[in-house]
Amino acid sequence: MFEDFLSIELPEILFRWRNRIMSEGKTLFRFKTDIKKLKLNSVEPTNKIKERIKETSSESWEEFLRKMKKCNDKILEEKERAATKFIKETSKQHSEKFKIITYSGGKDSDVVSLLVKKTLGDIPLLFGDTTLEYPETYEYIERFAKKYGFELVKDENDNFYRSDQDFFELCDKLGPPSIRYRWCCYVFKAFSVGKFYKNLNEEALAFSGIRRAESLSRKNYPAIKEAGGKIARQVLAHPIIDWKEADVWFYLFCNNMICNPLYEMGHMRVGCWPCPNTGPSMCFYRMLTHPHLWNKLKKVLKTYAKKMGESNDWIDNGWWRLRTPGRNKKVVDPFKVTKTGSHYKLHYRAPLDVYALEHLKPLGGLKVWKNNGFHEYSVGSQNFSVSGNVKGKETNLVLACKQQNYLDSKVLFEKLMARAINCIGCGGCVSSCPNGAMGITNRHLFIDSTKCNYCGLCAKSNCMALKFAKDRIQIKANLFGMESCMEGKPMNHLTIPDGSIGRKFTEILKMKEIDFEVHEDGKIVCVSNKITKNEIEKLFWNFINQQTKTNKQKYL
Repeated sequence: MFEDFLSIELPEILFRWRNRIMSEGKTLFRFKTDIKKLKLNSVEPTNKIKERIKETSSESWEEFLRKMKKCNDKILEEKERAATKFIKETSKQHSEKFKIITYSGGKDSDVVSLLVKKTLGDIPLLFGDTTLEYPETYEYIERFAKKYGFELVKDENDNFYRSDQDFFELCDKLGPPSIRYRWCCYVFKAFSVGKFYKNLNEEALAFSGIRRAESLSRKNYPAIKEAGGKIARQVLAHPIIDWKEADVWFYLFCNNMICNPLYEMGHMRVGCWPCPNTGPSMCFYRMLTHPHLWNKLKKVLKTYAKKMGESNDWIDNGWWRLRTPGRNKKVVDPFKVTKTGSHYKLHYRAPLDVYALEHLKPLGGLKVWKNNGFHEYSVGSQNFSVSGNVKGKETNLVLACKQQNYLDSKVLFEKLMARAINCIGCGGCVSSCPNGAMGITNRHLFIDSTKCNYCGLCAKSNCMALKFAKDRIQIKANLFGMESCMEGKPMNHLTIPDGSIGRKFTEILKMKEIDFEVHEDGKIVCVSNKITKNEIEKLFWNFINQQTKTNKQKYL
């Protein structure tokens, strides 16, 4: 490729490091890519490059490899010995787990696959089909497995495990992925792997080709990552975590291994073709070698750019890879808060349809029934419950909780409701369930009540809509409402259903020397508007937290 662009015959032994082409440890020339014209240009003049070429040796690839082997045999043997020892010991520590190799079709997973096979024998390859791989990768995976005698894990229809989502539809909802907003990894990679583990119905020890030197984000990766996070049932082990890229290539060459043809086409990485986590040169090779795929992505980027008021330079210069969209958050507060005995009740009107009720199952015992055209529902226990009715895409909802359980109830309720209201059915959270209870049916979340143990981990998992969507709705379980003084005084009115709490809260305000007035026996507290709403909320929740601890001690 470089010879075609530069019209120069180059030596057989060359290395590329970023934008440098090197020979015998020295820079032969530097290059820069012109994405708009789809051209590759050298920084140095052609005559200077030719002079440098004359100074290089003319040894063949075979001669070079023999020399490299002789100088580095002991180093390579030590790296291989350390990796196989790690594989053997890790496998022994997790002897009860199903063993598998997570395989991507890239050079790192090639090396790990052979190291694991050499150490443990026949271990299957799990390729999580993102549906966004290059055509060459799909062909290569089958060829690699056949050549080296690996079983490829597939579903009952003899297909790789994959997400049912459409990448381009999700781009409309979440915007195209970027380096800072890689929602695609959850939806297409983690989901497909998690789908296999759900059918496996047991924990697995997975060997991966991840290396710390690949990126800054992986610099502090542990050699073994325990189960949890994006994929709950997988313990991930990285046998070549400390290998450099040169180590990987040298191992491949010395063992006469085949590799993905994309590398020979100029690609430094062989992951998903729309991946934003690639430098300008990788974007250039993507456009050059697969223009039809790039045009599909460019169409998405143009639509988004037009929507956001960006110019074509935003696409051409690769700025789309760095996008950080603004966030619009709409807060839904209770329209009424009451206290009956030891229970608080918070009343809402919220944009929630009947499918979203599935998110409330982890509270325990969800019941849904029809009554006069409404779907009525109730879920929870005596300490903490949610009930109401749904018609269309709106619900009347009541949160009821005991005073001593309020803070814990508030946190769980807000997390579950945020997921329920904003859910787009992408499946990005599904693989985080350690019991395999979550799934996607007809683009809606489904929770299997027979598998759910009400652990609440789903409320802590990453939600793509909450994490990456521009617009989101948040339900707040606040015990007080706040609005500016109707009489024009420099005060904010706090409406608190429990007057005793209001009266006690004023003691905190007095200690902080904050101006206030008390009305209706503590149910309305007027506070100086010199302090912000956030400052008032912080004071109030610190106070409530202390009250909750005191009340809990009474019940013990």
